[in-house]
Amino acid sequence: MASATIATMHNQAQLATQSSRVRHGMRSTISPSLPRLHARVARSSTRHRTVLRVCAADDAKSLDELRKTTGFGRGKALSTQTEGKLSGKSVEIMQAAWADGGGFSGAWKAYMQKARDDFLAFRDQAGRGEIVDPMMWCLAIAAEDDANSTHSVVELPVATYEKRLTSLVTEFINNYLPDDKEDPLKVAKAVEQYLFETKKFTAATKQKVIDNEMYSPYRVYIHNVLPQVCGAPTVLAAIYISFLLRLQAAGHLTGDLRVVLPVLGGVEGLPFSQLPEEEVPEGFVEASPEYIVAESLTTLKMGYWPWEWIPGHEYGFLTTAQAAIGMDGRFGRGVAGTFVPPKGRPYGDVKRALSACERLVLLRADAFQLRDYGVLLYHVGRVPEAYEALKGFREAYDPTAPTIPIAGFESGPRATEQETELLDQLIKQIEVQIAEQSLELS
Repeated sequence: MASATIATMHNQAQLATQSSRVRHGMRSTISPSLPRLHARVARSSTRHRTVLRVCAADDAKSLDELRKTTGFGRGKALSTQTEGKLSGKSVEIMQAAWADGGGFSGAWKAYMQKARDDFLAFRDQAGRGEIVDPMMWCLAIAAEDDANSTHSVVELPVATYEKRLTSLVTEFINNYLPDDKEDPLKVAKAVEQYLFETKKFTAATKQKVIDNEMYSPYRVYIHNVLPQVCGAPTVLAAIYISFLLRLQAAGHLTGDLRVVLPVLGGVEGLPFSQLPEEEVPEGFVEASPEYIVAESLTTLKMGYWPWEWIPGHEYGFLTTAQAAIGMDGRFGRGVAGTFVPPKGRPYGDVKRALSACERLVLLRADAFQLRDYGVLLYHVGRVPEAYEALKGFREAYDPTAPTIPIAGFESGPRATEQETELLDQLIKQIEVQIAEQSLELS
């Protein structure tokens, strides 16, 4: 299978963590001469055998082991206490702020926990340099959000969606597989024709109903995309790569390929394969499971964010912090999970925005995601955790560190003077609240 689809995955976690620190202005010993990355992956010529399997959660894995395998928590990205709260049992912590959903048995909480465990297991696989099935990783995202939003007593049938893809692969092998199986690019192009022409999988077009909302969350959840055959390019890339992995496992695909897809928020198009020595076209990035999952979660976070999302920004802290300190008066303040901002989205879904942000924190050593997470925690009333997260950002962020461009953005993020002032105000406001609560209890 492809080097950049497979071999690249073995080096992506370490480089993604390193480049993330440089990109996000975090204190690091990484040289500022890192190559300009459009995707958060590196090219590699190392060949590895593909093994398709779904890792079960390893409940015995310690935080120290997680740090070693994923790079998460190195440096000053998060305190040990914060990291502990965001590890395997983070769903229990998150759900403490929400009602049970009257009358339900609570089975949905177990489904959420299982999906989060699967998400972390896939992350750990990538961190160990193992092959990860991106479709199954995306299904873990969908399963958690389905349980979180519906409180259903029936678990999302992940195995059913996996079988749907398997049936497509079987049909392709029986009816569309080229005779010349020794040419990997020819096989890959036949898969593209099968998926995007015969089966009519199409990329969701840009939507301008809400500023900067490129895709509806409906087009990001892979369990919707598979039956509706329409989705965000990142999700189509997950299906496409998983299709190729299954072909390789069946012995019908050999050799090296690179899969690329359009930059989020950039050109419109479909994912496709190319030879490793070919140059990545402008406006496209190398695909990897980590990149696909990160961009999918980013799109979900933006889509569910209850406050106005400023066009061109990768993070939502500014308007959300303004609401938290009361700059908009009663508007924008959270009451039992309901938000009425003065402008922008009329409501949103703070539970799923919080969940997407939480998984982005778990996925990357990205202090700016921690800052967004902290302000969301404040809005849902989890003040001590918000305080810890916001202080963690302030400790981790180094404004003097170099940055490199992010895919779809002209340069790496910097905390503006306005954002820094808002952060200081919010932290002081929280400190006053905590002190007042302590006095009431004494």
